[in-house]
Amino acid sequence: MNDARTGSLSRATIAGSTRWSRRLRDVRRRVPRAVWIVALAIAAVYLLYLLAANVILRTGLLRGWLDADPSKLHLDYGSAWSPYPGRVNVRDLSLRFQDDNVQFFLELERASLTVDLLALTKRTFHVSALDGSGASFRFRHKLADAQGQEGRLAAYPPIPGFPDPPVRKPRPKEPIPDETYDLWTIHLEDVTTSIRELWIMEYRYRGAGTLSGGMRLRPARELWVSPSTLVTHDGVLSIGDRDILVGSDARVDAQVDAYDVRIPRGAGVLRQLTARADMRGELTDLAPFRAAYLNDVPIEVEGGRGPIGIVARVDHGVVHPDTRLEWRSAGVTLRAGGAVVNGDVAFVGHVDPGRGGAAAALVDPDARPALVGDLALGRARLTAGTDPLVLVEDARATIATGNTDLAETFPLSWAKVDAADVRAPDLPKLGALLLPAGVAIRKGSAGGSIHASYRGGAMDARTDLVVRDVDVVSERVGVAASGKAWGVISSRDVHSGVSFSGSGVALERAAVRIGDSRAEGLSIAVDAVDGLVRTKSSSAVDTTVGVRVTPGDQVLRLGASLASLPKPVGEAPAGPDARATIRVHGAAGGVDVRVLDARDGDLVVRGRIRKPSRTRAVGAFLFEVGLLRVGLEIAGGETHVRPFASRDWLDAQTR
Repeated sequence: MNDARTGSLSRATIAGSTRWSRRLRDVRRRVPRAVWIVALAIAAVYLLYLLAANVILRTGLLRGWLDADPSKLHLDYGSAWSPYPGRVNVRDLSLRFQDDNVQFFLELERASLTVDLLALTKRTFHVSALDGSGASFRFRHKLADAQGQEGRLAAYPPIPGFPDPPVRKPRPKEPIPDETYDLWTIHLEDVTTSIRELWIMEYRYRGAGTLSGGMRLRPARELWVSPSTLVTHDGVLSIGDRDILVGSDARVDAQVDAYDVRIPRGAGVLRQLTARADMRGELTDLAPFRAAYLNDVPIEVEGGRGPIGIVARVDHGVVHPDTRLEWRSAGVTLRAGGAVVNGDVAFVGHVDPGRGGAAAALVDPDARPALVGDLALGRARLTAGTDPLVLVEDARATIATGNTDLAETFPLSWAKVDAADVRAPDLPKLGALLLPAGVAIRKGSAGGSIHASYRGGAMDARTDLVVRDVDVVSERVGVAASGKAWGVISSRDVHSGVSFSGSGVALERAAVRIGDSRAEGLSIAVDAVDGLVRTKSSSAVDTTVGVRVTPGDQVLRLGASLASLPKPVGEAPAGPDARATIRVHGAAGGVDVRVLDARDGDLVVRGRIRKPSRTRAVGAFLFEVGLLRVGLEIAGGETHVRPFASRDWLDAQTR
């Protein structure tokens, strides 16, 4: 029975094969022979394409064609294959490029590309569509000189195959002429990919996001970035490897106009950039900014955590008036030596549009647009250890530059500082931090205000200070008093000099000790009739001060005791106050003080004393009481009284 079944199956199989063969012969008779030839030719071409394309992709022939100048353009990938003409699937794709100004490195973990095969015959790698994932993009701008920018360069992205730091070299003397130009063009369109890293200059983003757009690159000739969009969510922004922003949600739209890479130098390439960015997140720390930009400044920066929002608009390299940055923090700390400053900070950066804008009008008469930063400092304190030295309840500062072109430098054009409530509750501890050795404040407190403005090199400032029960001592001198001081500073050009005319000090209930001599109950007023600090060639101070001290008899007895003057001088009739006009010149070579005129009742004093650097003081004074004249000569660290000295003697001694 089994044999019968087997035979039946065999006959059925043979009958089925016969039917299919008959049908195939019928189809062949109905389809023209030419169609069969075309179909076989297409199949053969497809098989030939699969063989040739995948051999080119897998053996690295494509890499060799594109890498005509690997120092400028280099394409690489881990594996690639093509399922049909024009379609390529690739893994671990990388593209590296540099010209005279920029370098970048693009990596994709996976990508599917639609390639224009005809364009390959024109030495153009044209991708009309790219769908990828796991993109990493690193970009850095070449600098003219690395010196002084070591901190920033340390945060730049490393790019395999390119040396560090990225410094521009002189242009080659013989650029590639058009008739021999044969480098491959890279043209990417309709690119869409997820990202894992964006590292542009010192700023690095890691986290979720998508990137779409395109570019065209002709090495040593032209670069163009089509309108492109970056969207990120809940990522981390850092300077190099140091985090500065978390929870970052951002959208960036940007394009770079096609330009000849041989023409712009340095930051001039930014004039091809048009961009719009919106970002929100939480700033975590200011320390990375200090390490990148203020590495040579002996001030440590800590804290700064707080919300930040950025809206940036750039039109062909020029910052648009819609640009705005807002940040606030309840804790920023600065450390310098043993001093610590901390406080609340709020910052707003924006663009003053120019004409019609108050800040821009102050920058220059033409009222150009200005980048403006407004800083508010609240509840700030300067401490040494746990002791508060200076308290600032509320201070505000505004800085501005009259330039909004990213391709240019940003010199300070205008600034303003207002601190209405500044207090030093414990002057002894503050003095220990600021005063030189040998000078100390034993007690006292102070408080006041500071107002200053700067515009295009010109400066105006005023400081008002009230001191209470201050006692300052050194080895031979001591002053105890209460009163006030004010500083008035102005300059048309701070690079040439600064005037402090109008500054002064007024002390009440003052006690003055010089050596073993002492005077009490004095009122002292010192006014800078004119004062100038020259800075253009060599630093020097020139000032004329007016001094008034009441009561006059105390001053007369103190002066006579100090100079060991004859009794008639010390007992001369004193006036209600003593007045003096003194000219002071100070420079690197020493100090020169001229008493132009000093009067106390019947006593008149004139003279000069000089203290050259590294030598002892020398000088002479003439004391006149009626017909009595007494000279005082200072030399070699000693003083000598010259009875019956004349004015000619004084002139000879003080030339």
